[in-house]
Amino acid sequence: MRTVGRWAVVVVLFAFIGRSLIVNWDQLAEADLHFELPLLVGSVVVLALWMLGQAVIWHLLTITNGVAIPLPRALAAWFYSQLGKYIPGKVFLFLGRLHFYAREGRPAGPVTVAFGVETMGTLAASMVIVLIAALTADVPELERYRWILVGALVALLAALHPKLIDWLIGLTARVLRRAPFRVTMGYWQILRYVGLYVLNWSILGAALYLFIRSFYVLEVSSILYLTGAFSFAATLGILAVFAPSGLGVREGVLAVFLSQVMPTSVALLVSVASRIWLTIVELASAGAVYLAIRLRWIDVGEVAGFESIDGGGESIGQ
Repeated sequence: MRTVGRWAVVVVLFAFIGRSLIVNWDQLAEADLHFELPLLVGSVVVLALWMLGQAVIWHLLTITNGVAIPLPRALAAWFYSQLGKYIPGKVFLFLGRLHFYAREGRPAGPVTVAFGVETMGTLAASMVIVLIAALTADVPELERYRWILVGALVALLAALHPKLIDWLIGLTARVLRRAPFRVTMGYWQILRYVGLYVLNWSILGAALYLFIRSFYVLEVSSILYLTGAFSFAATLGILAVFAPSGLGVREGVLAVFLSQVMPTSVALLVSVASRIWLTIVELASAGAVYLAIRLRWIDVGEVAGFESIDGGGESIGQ
C-alpha cells in the first residue's frame, strides 16, 4: 500500500508538469527549437565522464576510509548501485554498494561512513554551486533565497564535522544495539572531497548545457547557473525517498530554476527531456559495465555475476 502511495505522488507530480506544459504549449511552439546531433552526442560523452568522476571520487573515499577494493571492482560497484535509485526508498542505492564491499570482506562501518560523506558531500557541493550561481547570476528571483542558501550550506558543512558524525553513529548504534565505530577522516579531508564534488558537478553542468544547446539556443555564460540548478534539483530528488530516482521532484524543481533563464514551456520540456537523457545514459553505463564483466574485460572476482544478495549479510554487522 505504501508503494502505491509513493507512485501516486509521482503520477500527481508528472500530471502537474504535463498540465503546465499543455497550458504553455503556444509558448513552446513559438520557441526557436532545432536539433543538432553532434551536440547531443557530445552531451552524452561529457555526462558519462561526470559519472566516471563520481565513481572515482567514491573509490578515493574508500581508500581514505581504509576499505578500498581494486578500482575496476569499485567502478562496477558504483555503477551497479546507481540502479538502486529507481527503487522507492533509495535504500538499495546504499545496500547495492554495501553488498559488493561485504563480499570483498570489507567491514560495513567504514563503507557506511564513505557513503554518508558521498551523500552529504554531494549535497554540500551542490549548495556551494547554487550559492555561487545565486551570487553571480542576474536572476532577481534568487535574491530572496540567498541567505537561506548560505544558512543551509553552513549547516551542511557543520554536519560533515567528524565529531558530529561520530555522535550520530554512536546514537544510531545504541538504538540498533550494534557496536559503534569511529570516523577516521579529518574535517579538512572531508572538505577536500566537497571540493572534488564541486569540480565534478561542473562537468555535469557542461553536459547539461550541451544537451540543451542541441535543441535550444542558450548562452555559454549560463553553464554555472545550469550546474547549480541541476545539482540542487538532482540532490533533492535523491533525498525524496518516496520517489524512485526522484521522479517528478527533480523535474519540478529543475523547471522552476530554468524558468528564470528561458521560457516556462522550454524549461518544462528540458526538465522532462533531461530525465530521459540521464536515465538512458545511466542504464547504458550500467549495461556497459555488466557487459565488460561478462566478457571478462573487468575482473570482479566472485562478484562478477551479481547473482545474489545473500552473501553480503555476514559482514554487515561488523
